[in-house]
Amino acid sequence: MKQQLALKQTQRLRPTAQLQQSLRVLQCASLALHAELALAVESNPFLEQHNEPTNSGASTSTVPLRSIELIAAEESLSDRLKRQLAMHHSVGHNRMIADVIIDCLDENGYLDVSFDELRQIVALGERLTDEKLEHCLRLVQSLEPTGVGARDLRECLLLQLDTLAPSSHPGLATARLIVDEHLELMAARHYAQLSDAAGVSENNLQLALKLIRTLNPRPGESAPNLAAHSGPPDLIAKRHAGVWQVRLHPANEHRLYLNEDYWNDFPAPLPPAAQRFLRQQFRDARWWLQNIALRHQTMLAVGQAIVTYQSDYLEDWTASLKALTLHDIAVTLGVHTSTVSRAISEKTILTPRAMLPLKRLFSGYLVVEGGNSIASAAIKDRILKMIQYEQPKARLSDGEIARVLKSEGVQIARRTVTKYRTALRIPAATGRRQT
Repeated sequence: MKQQLALKQTQRLRPTAQLQQSLRVLQCASLALHAELALAVESNPFLEQHNEPTNSGASTSTVPLRSIELIAAEESLSDRLKRQLAMHHSVGHNRMIADVIIDCLDENGYLDVSFDELRQIVALGERLTDEKLEHCLRLVQSLEPTGVGARDLRECLLLQLDTLAPSSHPGLATARLIVDEHLELMAARHYAQLSDAAGVSENNLQLALKLIRTLNPRPGESAPNLAAHSGPPDLIAKRHAGVWQVRLHPANEHRLYLNEDYWNDFPAPLPPAAQRFLRQQFRDARWWLQNIALRHQTMLAVGQAIVTYQSDYLEDWTASLKALTLHDIAVTLGVHTSTVSRAISEKTILTPRAMLPLKRLFSGYLVVEGGNSIASAAIKDRILKMIQYEQPKARLSDGEIARVLKSEGVQIARRTVTKYRTALRIPAATGRRQT
């Protein structure tokens, strides 16, 4: 093979230090940001933090901030996973994609977005293949608690079974087979059919079922819950004169000051190394002010757009969420989907209805007749009401619920009904007949 030198021009996404800080500040939960700001103020002589502006003649540039005592809080699932991820050797795009996947996990630890939605959120300047996303998802699934990052119950249980040793867990092979191929028979408690389908004796079947029952179908709930929600909300939404208005909670305004007069504390010329250090500190301080301001601006814009869109839900306790995705808000504001994703990550909003995670105000959608869409949350409410009013001796199966919804114009598969019913923590029809 002949060797030769050649020039090749390529484009790569290389975020600047300021951009990386901006993304981190936007995505950071409020309590974690308070701690990071406290460290920045302590280490940077140009940054100051006060409850009230000083009356001295110092030239200051301000961004709203309020100094509050940090609230001790338990580590959230997201923080726990990202702490483990930081210990891995993954770098670059893999680390960033894994971070996004962690932010997209629901409260049970499941990944509830598709790979196509992940591509929109990640926003890399290159085409992300399914293989690349699958690799990053496997990285997240390797973290603790075991089972996080699964896309459905089957995958969640298999991830947990894969960590067990056959020598110390009798019935492991049968348990894998049941979870992989016959989970519905187990849920319906059709044990005779299950024994035949798995090709095992009743004794071996019971060993496998006992093992499966030790698994955790909601691994996200086993993690300590939530740093952000134990403190004050990030945003406050109120209806004034018929118009919804969103503002920052005073405890999370983050008032910082840039002390430009710190230069005057040095009467004599400084050595070149000291000058370079101070110039870097001054630049870092300005970045903090700019990025905090951008965080507030973005959160207010995103919060206002969400509240305006879901105003019916916030005003009427009987109303359902409208179909709303990250892409919808991104188009409304003229920003990228990844910006919206970071702005709502671990953020809460205080409304007349309750204090809600911003993610709670989003809902996927299903297509109905005529090409319109309906929020998946509304479908869940409809399924819940159908089950609440069903006859005790004629419990509705998931297939029957799907047929009723299709007669109402909602195109939905039986497995989707099963997914929504499971999310509502409602047993299958056979289980409800025994209660």
